[in-house]
Amino acid sequence: MDVYVLFNTTVPGNPENGTYPPEDPNTPLLTNFNVLLASISLLLNAILSLSLNLRLSTPLLVAALRCFVQLSLLGVILKTVFTSQNPWTVSAMGGALVILGAWEATWNRSKRRFEGMFWSTLLSMGLTCVICASLASRWAMGSTPWWSPERFIPVLGMSLGNAIAGISVGVGYVLNVLGTAEREKVEMSLAFGATRWEATRPLLREAIRLATLPSITQMSVMGLISIPGTMTGTILGGADVDQAVKYQLVLIFVISGCTGVATVMAVWACLAVVVDERHRVRPERIYGKAKNGESLWSKWRKSLAAKKAAREEATNGSGPENTEREPLLSRVN
Repeated sequence: MDVYVLFNTTVPGNPENGTYPPEDPNTPLLTNFNVLLASISLLLNAILSLSLNLRLSTPLLVAALRCFVQLSLLGVILKTVFTSQNPWTVSAMGGALVILGAWEATWNRSKRRFEGMFWSTLLSMGLTCVICASLASRWAMGSTPWWSPERFIPVLGMSLGNAIAGISVGVGYVLNVLGTAEREKVEMSLAFGATRWEATRPLLREAIRLATLPSITQMSVMGLISIPGTMTGTILGGADVDQAVKYQLVLIFVISGCTGVATVMAVWACLAVVVDERHRVRPERIYGKAKNGESLWSKWRKSLAAKKAAREEATNGSGPENTEREPLLSRVN
């Protein structure tokens, strides 16, 4: 039996057959039967939903089935990636995670969307999460090479998961304000001569605050009330407790910082689209399921037609308008 290092702790195992974490005679081997026993709690929730007519039993069972299938497939893919130790395979895996994360944040987590939301989310999440995961893998965890899949892929996945939640909250708040009658304060500031960044600065601050509050709350109760999942999994895998604590601290710090930066970039892109360069709020650039049943595809086609008409009007007019505006504070002074 070979020996290699897991979380800076030497433990027995055989890395050539893709076994990760390595087999430990003191660690019980779990089977699908153990998973089936654990799913009894979900059946209790389904029965409770049926008895109270909550209509959650079907979504709960479907979500549980999806979780089982998705994690099983992920385990097969990760075993292949970990065994290959190929930077191109790791890059392909990371790129797929970023694309799926941007798709999830845009189409599944958000009730409202704006033009180009998928691409702006992809850019903000890709830049921040990949850079943070690379720095954490190389410098915080001491991995050589920095793309070591055993550390880079899990850190990237956790960073993307938290970034999805932060972006959904931040961008959702901005779109809810600018897409409804609550945008009157922003329009009033613009009418009095404020630039779009001066008028939307309170929105930016509140969106970032709402997006980062869960991370702050999580760090506040971690270790005192709740035992984090990463630390629990590391200890169950046979690592030293002190090492598990340090790895959990590294991960939560990296994830929290990554979430904040990604949210700032996504919210800034949202404001740049919804409030245009002529300092006008453009609610027609916000999409979502309308109350009358209008589909997202229909609203997208109408938006394209409106943009085409606006370009033709600008071309046939006297020329482009001057979009420069003197900042509000300088004029008041």
